[in-house]
Amino acid sequence: MRTKVKKIFAGDFYTTRDREEIISTLLGSCVATCLIDNVNSVYGMNHFMLPMELKRKDKDKLGKYGLDAMEILISAMLKQGANLKYLEAKLFGGGRVVKSSYSNVAKANVDFAKMYLEQQQIPIIAQDVGGTYGRQIYFYPKEGIYSRKIKSTHQELA
Repeated sequence: MRTKVKKIFAGDFYTTRDREEIISTLLGSCVATCLIDNVNSVYGMNHFMLPMELKRKDKDKLGKYGLDAMEILISAMLKQGANLKYLEAKLFGGGRVVKSSYSNVAKANVDFAKMYLEQQQIPIIAQDVGGTYGRQIYFYPKEGIYSRKIKSTHQELA
């Protein structure tokens, strides 16, 4: 049997009840939240770029912004049978891959995700966030999550 790999990109999310499926994404300053309901066997991941919208453009994906990304993921998981009281989170990303004296979007993304999960009373049971490198994430619902760090080129932004 061949294992299915679902790749998600910035602004995307994916949920599954299939413990054999793999969800994957590539992160820089973005954050991916993996939510797990092991009681009801529902699993999901999102990938957001910014903590909140500054000014949404019509073409923007809703999941590009943290608040929307979290609400969309949780709603999709509940529709598949997850229960809010059993959700646990694993948080990844927020690498400061571009050095800028103007802002630190990576830190803002991580701070937002932690604050949101705390407000929703969803415990963070593992995390690999921050630093100056990107990450490749592989979420194996049956086994856990593998986070591979990607060597930083840490470029200056003028």
